[in-house]
Amino acid sequence: MKFFIVLACLVAAALAGGEYDNIQVVRSEQEVNPDSFRINLELDNGQVQQQEGHLQGQGEEQAIVQQGAFSWTAPDGTPISIQYTADETGYHPVGDHLPTPPPIPEVIARAIEYIRAHPSADQQ
Repeated sequence: MKFFIVLACLVAAALAGGEYDNIQVVRSEQEVNPDSFRINLELDNGQVQQQEGHLQGQGEEQAIVQQGAFSWTAPDGTPISIQYTADETGYHPVGDHLPTPPPIPEVIARAIEYIRAHPSADQQ
């Protein structure tokens, strides 16, 4: 399934024309099995994508767990790199250019810890 998504993105980029007309695939490796996949792709414009995943769990609890990374150079010359995991809890990207939330103020952190240490009757 993921292979087809990647393939569709490459086809869409090829059909878009313009700056994508002359991009060549430097390396393309795919291994797609019924319960796992692995994809490595490198283009001559510096874009690189690596991902792998597998089925985890049984029956209705079954989910695709995957991890990967992709990188490219932004139009201003900044190298962009993202590593991620994706599972039943969602998509979790990590990258230096991604915004991060401000730290939790100390008084709020203490209040949260107090609430965790003293659960109400409803939470027990």
